[in-house]
Amino acid sequence: MLNPTGYYTAYQPDLNAALQGLRQREFQAGRYNPAVTFLEFPITENQLAPGAQHPTIEAALEASGADGTRSIPHILRVSYTPCPYSRGQLQTLLMRPDGYEVLERVFAPPFFSRLQN
Repeated sequence: MLNPTGYYTAYQPDLNAALQGLRQREFQAGRYNPAVTFLEFPITENQLAPGAQHPTIEAALEASGADGTRSIPHILRVSYTPCPYSRGQLQTLLMRPDGYEVLERVFAPPFFSRLQN
């Protein structure tokens, strides 16, 4: 699970723009799995930064496999739709064969279908 206090970035009125900037910064620094197997949180300027080890964030996501990047590049967007599920319900839902399809219907954009494969 991602540490909620692990990253800081300058405020922007468009939260998705702030997230995309943070994703790009951490990707360029190489602070993601598999470039760095386990990160220490919170992220600081003095933290290991080997540089991007993949040509794109999408390539890093694919290379990370089932483990994920264990970092902010794996967070694709900010949703303005509140999640109708508790943490426990969400974990149970993701264990179901149709769990990603249910989430896709709830949150609309097909971001989750990319993560299934």
